[in-house]
Amino acid sequence: MTRALLVDLEGTICPVDFVYKTLKDYSIQQMSAYLTDRAAKNALPHALKALADAADIEPGNLAALADQLVHWIQQDEKSAQLKMLQCQVWAEGFIKGDLSFPVFEDSASHLRQWKLVGVRSYLLSTAPVMAQKLMLEHSRYGDLQDVVSGHFDTHIGCKVETNTYQQVANKLKLKPSEILFISDSAEELDAAAETGMQTCHLVRDGQEADSGHKIVNDFYEITPEYL
Repeated sequence: MTRALLVDLEGTICPVDFVYKTLKDYSIQQMSAYLTDRAAKNALPHALKALADAADIEPGNLAALADQLVHWIQQDEKSAQLKMLQCQVWAEGFIKGDLSFPVFEDSASHLRQWKLVGVRSYLLSTAPVMAQKLMLEHSRYGDLQDVVSGHFDTHIGCKVETNTYQQVANKLKLKPSEILFISDSAEELDAAAETGMQTCHLVRDGQEADSGHKIVNDFYEITPEYL
């Protein structure tokens, strides 16, 4: 019996490029202006001092600091402070209307339906939890925050490692076999299946796949028999 759904974000409920390109590019383009604006308001983010120290740059040297931050973003630097700063830039972008979360219609519809019938859904993403919540709040189909019961990001582990899915099950206090994992990545599904977790391979746009997992082309095909 399925007691919870674990849903991949990138490529499953939204286009992959939105997380890996659109958001990344936006933070690169807006970083300098964001720091200048916050400095003018005497409201520079707390994370900035740690980043300035790491770069050995004076916090007041905003031009040099912005250049360094952009370089780190381009290099995909793994830094909690940098991710926090990017989230703050994205938050302003969502509020101003520069950004809108392009969630797929079938995903938004089914997350809402599952919530109504008491099925708990959890998101798994490489994006920080704060970013996931921002995306759901500012989706093209309205605020979806309340249809998700929880979030997991890289703090729980890498999405292609089996232990990550065991840790998710432990956090949810469920057996892996009681969780259905929905993803567009066969590698992620393989890792989840090794724990005994149920899997569903979402393959959009008529692509062919032979992953050994149950295959659907959209959320409409995830019928009650899966649950």
